[in-house]
Amino acid sequence: YNNAFWNGTFMIFGNGDGNTFSDLAGSLDVTGHEMSHGVTEHTANLVYELQSGALNEHFSDAMGVAVDFFANPGTANFLVGEDVTSPATPGDGLRNMQDPHNAFSPQPATMAEFNNLPNNDDNDHGGVHTNSGIPNRAFFLASTAAGMTVAKSERIWYRCLSQYLVRNSQFVDFRIGLTKAHGSGFLHGLKH
Repeated sequence: YNNAFWNGTFMIFGNGDGNTFSDLAGSLDVTGHEMSHGVTEHTANLVYELQSGALNEHFSDAMGVAVDFFANPGTANFLVGEDVTSPATPGDGLRNMQDPHNAFSPQPATMAEFNNLPNNDDNDHGGVHTNSGIPNRAFFLASTAAGMTVAKSERIWYRCLSQYLVRNSQFVDFRIGLTKAHGSGFLHGLKH
């Protein structure tokens, strides 16, 4: 089974097919990602469609990467699922927060590239996995900015999620929430 997910009660991890995926539970950031869906459900409870759904996916990506940085500070990176994606292909992953435009899983990196997709199953509920590249890039930029770390960003992001976002929050609400969670000058250098 080539998937992992949180169903509202428990997590499911497929064992992969050995080609597209290996055992998905073998990736710490994927495990952190799925656990974070439960955290999101019990905080802002972001609706899993359109921009709120992309934020839902983003928070799981950001927290999954933060877990990896906590556990493996010397080897962690901004790839999600690189340990279990295409076992024979080095350097790939499900998503790349540093470079959303990568060849393996291309995503938009800015709002100018936002994919306005229909809200249905065939289009991933309005592109929740696609458009998460925009806030993912912001997490990378914040975490690597002068004076910042992944651990500092993680705390700001969690405060934003738990204190300033609601079910139907949009990207603009996310930006406002991050500013409130950290302070007014925080996003000055992250406009793009």
